[in-house]
Amino acid sequence: MSNINLDNKEDILKLRKEPDFAKIKGEILAILEKNRNVTLATSLDNRVTARTVQYVSIDLDIYFTSWGFNKKIVQIKGNSSVALYLKNLQIEGSTNILG
Repeated sequence: MSNINLDNKEDILKLRKEPDFAKIKGEILAILEKNRNVTLATSLDNRVTARTVQYVSIDLDIYFTSWGFNKKIVQIKGNSSVALYLKNLQIEGSTNILG
């Protein structure tokens, strides 16, 4: 570290360690496999709501069921951005209504 100049951009970049995305994905998949409930947050018109839903996952695709008139589905139809929270893991993404 004595050869590193913290005022030099190239030296600072040498200190950065690239994330191991395969390892991170494996850790996420392990958490998803061990659980069946997740907190789902949705929002529409400046109102955010969250609730626990049961899910199944295939790789990083997460599926849950609901009635079409439930608040979460109404919000998703108006704003496909969602967040999931489980075991100190937050996943942000977008949704598709399959049927």
